[in-house]
Amino acid sequence: MAAGTVGYMLIEGWSAYEALYMTVITIATVGFTKLHPLSETGRIFTIVLIFGSVGGAAYTLSASRHNAESLPD
Repeated sequence: MAAGTVGYMLIEGWSAYEALYMTVITIATVGFTKLHPLSETGRIFTIVLIFGSVGGAAYTLSASRHNAESLPD
């Protein structure tokens, strides 16, 4: 969340609130309403943010399942 927020602040020049809002709706895959149009760099950053978030969530779930399966009965 912090990386997404800072990224939008630096790339798009948005306030912390606007950048956090965009990060949350992107990561949560809500895709509700963009506050402002995105630049081309902003769109590329959004793609990276989505893949990173989905990949991170998949890794976390996989690692959690692996750890749960390795617990003794």
